[in-house]
Amino acid sequence: MRIVGAAGRQHMTIYKLSKHVWLPWLGDNFMRTSLVTVLLLLLLLIPGVLGAKDAREEKRIEHLLQTVESLKGAAFIRNGTEYDAKDAGKHLRLKLKLASARVKTAEDFIEVCASRSSFSGDAYKIRLPDGTTTETAPFFRAKLREFDEAHK
Repeated sequence: MRIVGAAGRQHMTIYKLSKHVWLPWLGDNFMRTSLVTVLLLLLLLIPGVLGAKDAREEKRIEHLLQTVESLKGAAFIRNGTEYDAKDAGKHLRLKLKLASARVKTAEDFIEVCASRSSFSGDAYKIRLPDGTTTETAPFFRAKLREFDEAHK
């Protein structure tokens, strides 16, 4: 179907949507469906590329998560409630997944995911097996320094 203006000039060509997608800035002979397919595939791949972390940073973050998950007898204190190491790890992994676009480094992970509640803003704390209680940010920074020293 062609739409014709008052002066008799053609304004646009409309194709059946099942056969072609109408893209007025492209020539009539361009393979529109192929272009749309390629663009959709690129849009699906971009978030994965933009959210990708360096392999070293992935290892550093994973080390911090495993450090918490492996603490026997420790309590992770979040919003006044104590959680065991396994539940703390699950919570931090969920926060990492939800904030993955903002977390590119282990330092980002500590700041964005592992130091305070997004809900209340209260600092997370950890009570170690020896009874010492500390905020998680300095705890994780110390564990990260140990990891970096061991993996130079």
